Amino acid sequence: LNYAYPVHKICPEFIPDAPGEQTTYLMVYRNRQDQVGFMELNPVTARLINLIQEYPREVGEKHLLKIAEELKHPKPNLVIQGGRQTLLQLKDADIVLGIHRD
Repeated sequence: LNYAYPVHKICPEFIPDAPGEQTTYLMVYRNRQDQVGFMELNPVTARLINLIQEYPREVGEKHLLKIAEELKHPKPNLVIQGGRQTLLQLKDADIVLGIHRD
């Protein structure tokens, strides 16, 4: 989910009157124990989730390479290394079903 406002922070003490400086990305999920959770995502992780949803049969490394290309990152391996850690976190939260570990 993405929002112009930080909707997960809205409460009686915080009611924004203008959109945030950056888009707010939230992942809402239900784990295997049927518990609902959410996490705030950075734009790169939100893009990774989008690619996984769009191309579910592709391997994570291919998605991460695409992201590195889109970012024009000078060291794509850094994007891949960080992305692997992110995929492990998503797996541990039951957001993705599995990953291949080298």
